[in-house]
Amino acid sequence: MATLESGWLSTGPRVAAFEQAFADYVGARYALAVNSCTAALHLSLIATGIGPGDEVITTPLTFCATANVVLHAGAWREGSKDENRRLLFDLARRGSVGVSPDYRLCPQSVFPAQVEDAKAAVRFLRANAASLKVDPERIGAMGFSAGGYLALMLGVTGPADGFEGDKASPGASRVQAVVDFFGPTDLADGKFSATAKEFVSCYLGGSGDGVKELASRASPVSYVGSGDPAVLVFQGTRDALVPPAQVFALMEKLTSAGVSRRVEFILGAEHGFQGPEYDRAMKETWEFLDGRLKNR
Repeated sequence: MATLESGWLSTGPRVAAFEQAFADYVGARYALAVNSCTAALHLSLIATGIGPGDEVITTPLTFCATANVVLHAGAWREGSKDENRRLLFDLARRGSVGVSPDYRLCPQSVFPAQVEDAKAAVRFLRANAASLKVDPERIGAMGFSAGGYLALMLGVTGPADGFEGDKASPGASRVQAVVDFFGPTDLADGKFSATAKEFVSCYLGGSGDGVKELASRASPVSYVGSGDPAVLVFQGTRDALVPPAQVFALMEKLTSAGVSRRVEFILGAEHGFQGPEYDRAMKETWEFLDGRLKNR
């Protein structure tokens, strides 16, 4: 873990110590650490004297990793991808590629800039699937608060909804599984607290009747339809920023559309809950993503 957190993944002060420890463990005189399986295979061919024309028999089993876009919280106006660093390590340990993109923030950038940026991250994964060893048909999205909202938008909107951006690269931006931690689902809901209304106004670039139609256009519940990916939602029952009733509205829409869905209400939990309930939710998140992406 110390090596992963240091940022020195293929070079650095611990490499020589690792090489010596590995050589001692296997009873070899020397060991050489490389930064990819391809480099290791190349060195193996050289060491064994295999050359052009020689027959090499390999296993037919290969695996392209699943991928997950992890979107940070911050009420669309603050936050950073760095908040999700540990989750990316967790994904890597589970054999999945994790990507945590930054996205534009309000008030400098308003809706739909944030949705466009999230979609650009998914398209980047698909455009570079071969080099990243990612299966382009096994991409999930998860997020917290505003990030959970963006994860939902990645699941329920497509090219026809107009959120691909002015410089959209080729490729689909919809994901195959969504995990939403306490994200808002209906921005036109008049039952937000004063603080939450302030956040929504920043995101939409205005408030009141002047943005009522825009608020509906910015709401995940407006786009739910058949064919949407499976959705898992975690929501605290004492959330003062996102009314728990919003989850019921989302679930009703998903049920009517025949979409696989599940909500876990955390009794007594507030917005951004942590502790044992968060740990349990993350365990369920990994199981959900594995089931929907690795086993599909």
